[in-house]
Amino acid sequence: EQQKTKIIPGVPSKHHVLEKHMKGWRDGSLNIIGARPGMGKTTFILDEVFSIAKRGNAVAFVSLEMGALELHEKLVANETEIPLNAIRDRNLSDNQMQMLYETSIFDKLPFHIIDNTDDINQIFAKLRILKKEKDIKMAVIDYLQLMEGNFLKGMNREQVISTISRKCKKI
Repeated sequence: EQQKTKIIPGVPSKHHVLEKHMKGWRDGSLNIIGARPGMGKTTFILDEVFSIAKRGNAVAFVSLEMGALELHEKLVANETEIPLNAIRDRNLSDNQMQMLYETSIFDKLPFHIIDNTDDINQIFAKLRILKKEKDIKMAVIDYLQLMEGNFLKGMNREQVISTISRKCKKI
């Protein structure tokens, strides 16, 4: 049936290059985005998953690096084009404040942030609950190397990343 209707299981990407080469974010796939520090990995994937959520697909964003407030500020800055430092410093002009009040895109958006644990088992338990209760279509973990778990103790860095990657793929 999917072959006949040309439906590709997953959610489409906002970015045309990803859509062209990967056909979006495929169901059951594990995609790892890597780059040097400060290159905009978090901003890129936040923009991508926010676009997916705006299309009505529930998304979970696991943040091991920054809290929900900081993520929300980044999302607001991206969506409204208000400079992030103005939002962070609470130094908004009257026009920017009005723009924030008029931006209703965040109301009831199916975007769920998990930011209060780095334990891999707790993260996966929360993702399973979100899948069951909210039918999330995509989960993002930012960032993988900060995940922890008792079973990882005594492993070298390569083994830790390999084990975490396998567990992520399984979920």
